Amino acid sequence: MKKKKLYPQTKIKKIGVEYLNQCTKLDENSLNGIWTKEQWYKELTSSKRISIGAILDSDLIGLTSAWLTADEINITFVGVLPFYQKQGVGTLMVLSLLEFSRKIGIYIATLEVKEKNIAGKLFYESLDFHQIGLRKKLYKDGSNAVIYRYVDNYEH
Repeated sequence: MKKKKLYPQTKIKKIGVEYLNQCTKLDENSLNGIWTKEQWYKELTSSKRISIGAILDSDLIGLTSAWLTADEINITFVGVLPFYQKQGVGTLMVLSLLEFSRKIGIYIATLEVKEKNIAGKLFYESLDFHQIGLRKKLYKDGSNAVIYRYVDNYEH
């Protein structure tokens, strides 16, 4: 099957609870279902959280989510359906999330990624995230998490 061209049809936008079922499905298909439907509901409805989706036609093909605090965002989820991976969707979503943060005066982002997830670590490093620490046995399988931090050097 030939991969669809993503541009210009793909829309990157803030999403809400109307995408609940698609978020749950995308989570299952991209990261083996790390969150429940109830957790996704909270993620999509809380004023302290933001979710950015990549929409192709009416389908959610990528999703990133973050918690907003007073002075930083904590990126909690980045996932792209396997068929659309390695086409820039994740990059566009994370950059959009960072741009949204900048617009509300937040210039620092943090996230955690499994220590053994080489592709994930390389992805975040390509976006100027830097390793700042390690959380031991954070994941259900006992894996460690590498903590990454991004500081926006945008003139503000």
